[in-house]
Amino acid sequence: MARWAGVVAMFACLAGAASLGVRTVSSLDIGYHLAYGLAFLDTGQLVDDSSWVYTVPARAGQGWQAGHPPGPGCWYDDAGRYRFPNANWLSQVIFALVYRLAGWAGLSVLGACVVFGIFGVSAYTMRRCGVGPAWTGLALLLIAQAGYERLNLRPELLGYLILAGQLAAVLPIVMGRARLTLARAVLVVALQLLLVNIHSYWLLGLGIIGAATAESLLRLIWPGLRSESKKITDAQAAGDQAQQAKTFAVMLGVAILMSLANPWTWRIAALPFQTLAFFRQHHLTSLRTGPGAHPWSTIGELYPTLDSAFTTVSWRATLGFKCVLGLAGLGGLAAIFTRRWTAVFLLPSFAVISLTIRRNIALGAIMLLPISLASLASLRPKLPRAKLMRLPRGWLLAWACVPIVLSAWLIASVVTNRFYFNERRAERFALGPCKTTLPISAAAWLNEHKPAGPVWTDCDISSNLHFLTVPHRPLPILTNTWAYPPRILANVLDAACGRVSLAELERAYDIQIVAIRLSSFTAGRGPGPEPTIVQQLIRSRNFSLMHLGVRHAVFLRNTGPNAELAKRYALWPATFSAEDFIARARRLDPISAYPLQLAAVSLQRLGWYDKSIEVFQAVVAAEPDYHEAWFEMGASYAIGAQQKWRKGLKKQAYEDFRQAQACFLRCLKINPNYKYAKQNLLQVNRDLLNRQVGNIGKKSK
Repeated sequence: MARWAGVVAMFACLAGAASLGVRTVSSLDIGYHLAYGLAFLDTGQLVDDSSWVYTVPARAGQGWQAGHPPGPGCWYDDAGRYRFPNANWLSQVIFALVYRLAGWAGLSVLGACVVFGIFGVSAYTMRRCGVGPAWTGLALLLIAQAGYERLNLRPELLGYLILAGQLAAVLPIVMGRARLTLARAVLVVALQLLLVNIHSYWLLGLGIIGAATAESLLRLIWPGLRSESKKITDAQAAGDQAQQAKTFAVMLGVAILMSLANPWTWRIAALPFQTLAFFRQHHLTSLRTGPGAHPWSTIGELYPTLDSAFTTVSWRATLGFKCVLGLAGLGGLAAIFTRRWTAVFLLPSFAVISLTIRRNIALGAIMLLPISLASLASLRPKLPRAKLMRLPRGWLLAWACVPIVLSAWLIASVVTNRFYFNERRAERFALGPCKTTLPISAAAWLNEHKPAGPVWTDCDISSNLHFLTVPHRPLPILTNTWAYPPRILANVLDAACGRVSLAELERAYDIQIVAIRLSSFTAGRGPGPEPTIVQQLIRSRNFSLMHLGVRHAVFLRNTGPNAELAKRYALWPATFSAEDFIARARRLDPISAYPLQLAAVSLQRLGWYDKSIEVFQAVVAAEPDYHEAWFEMGASYAIGAQQKWRKGLKKQAYEDFRQAQACFLRCLKINPNYKYAKQNLLQVNRDLLNRQVGNIGKKSK
């Protein structure tokens, strides 16, 4: 019963981990991947230039090129076109084929199948290397815990699956659990060829093959390095070692040649090394935004994995990854003790890779845990089996039930979407696009009304806005940071936060439309004293708000070709219906409080504080413990009170200050450690005290 319970536990954990793959498509990059893939299907030409980014000249002169040095691996061709090696071209073609056949739901199904494959292959690897079924199940849950934030449909997800397949083919051999057959060698090389054209992780595949080759050669040269094995005797090992070393060496040589088997030949082969040198040159994993920082330093996934930025957001993934690192340390000691030299090399290597930048956190978990547990399992022959067998069978059965309970909890929390909502993540257990992340409503408004002229946007929504508009509109930027010089990203970021004014953009590009995400960077206070682009749009007499979604807005220039359209559809606070906005937001998500919160914050960032309070009230009615909503509602009350005080409406201002106090106190009751609520409550108390003292002074005079 204990054995069967362990098997059931493993499959239950596989189901629980794989449930994280059934999610809506929410990647900020999926738009340009689909656009590139569909362009290839329609024309037969791979996209490797900046033709869809209008801020880059179609034929850049020498002076422009000198002022806009290319990014890593990119170049200007003889015609002055900006070019880049598209390392994800095959992923893009796969995505485009699935989208053309089955739409957004098909993409979600593809992501779910890939995630299931990753966990299934990892389970096979661990079982093949002698890891018990219950331990295998727990390892799958830990991989899911550490890597769930990176399981969105992106080319790297396919890269995870291929690397897991290569590890599954190589690790049992170096652990003495299988022989190196011709079929395994062909499989590893074929996966390497696929990986070279799927994602730039292909260099890690070479690392796996290279580590196994190095160990095989060392054992051939130095017999003392051979490990003990029950399945292969010393005589057999001595006889097979030369053949195995030869086969591994041939595999490595062929795999190295495979790095050239791509449409850009040596450029793809050189790209990982050029990128690493670029990161080191500009200190991209240590700098933050600010004067002197490289524009790529604003990309959060390039921060170190254990950076303080992730201690609150995605804290479960951070905690899970720390557990992975702990097991990797134990596995490394076991590998040294049992002389598993491939594991000794791979464990610290993947640990360093996954610690360097956050985007590698899932990769680290997928690679480190099978190697670690396989190394620990190799200690089993050296343990005193007699003592282990004395454990009561009831304890063994109870232990096997632990993974079943954990996986049942995980499945329940994922299916009800509480898993995602508790970390305020936009993904949901559903098929199709994520309606709160993708600018679907903004693109639909542009498609319906077809305003004329260039569109300006921010980086976050650029790729998806480009894909969702029909016909696809050229934009100033895409989230593909290889598609233009880094200085272009710097210019767009400067425009978003106000360092470049709206008037300068109008003069430079004749901007007629602004479709933008209402984020803290584009619509908040901004990093400097300058007003952000949304603040400038609100104050501008030349632009009017046309469309407002829960997270995105569309502004039109009210003079020129879109004057009539702007006059007809302009939105104003006095006529804006908060009730209709609430009803629209509720339909976007199975947990209505989440889109309502986004909608209320968007109204707040537009300066429509009274309207935002109405929506915040709907948020806390749906989710009373939503402490961020209480905090933001308090902020709206406080700012509105200050405005009313300046207008002479002192009685109403006092009432709003009291409401702000109550909101901040309610926020702190739910989350006593929320420092922003503490700061704002202190400020509101000071404002009330100063005004009361001022009134007393006036009366005494």
